[in-house]
Amino acid sequence: MHVLDWIVLGAYVATVVALGWWANRLQTDTEAYFVGNRGVRWWAAGLSIIATSFSAASVLGMPGYAYADDMWYLQFQIGDILAAGIV
Repeated sequence: MHVLDWIVLGAYVATVVALGWWANRLQTDTEAYFVGNRGVRWWAAGLSIIATSFSAASVLGMPGYAYADDMWYLQFQIGDILAAGIV
């Protein structure tokens, strides 16, 4: 690796550590960590759940898997859409 690569890597690690240290100061107990002191809006939590379900596997891999297995996996994708509306 070149010197610039090490500088970029070091800056990234320093930024992640600084953000972790800063976020740690804001949390007073386990409730603050796990449920955000119950201050997260419903729409933000919903968008987070939906964004979590989208990944390279779901966008690229699952259509190929569904095509290879005669659309058997499609039931799970439809279930995800219905569950997102309920959650």
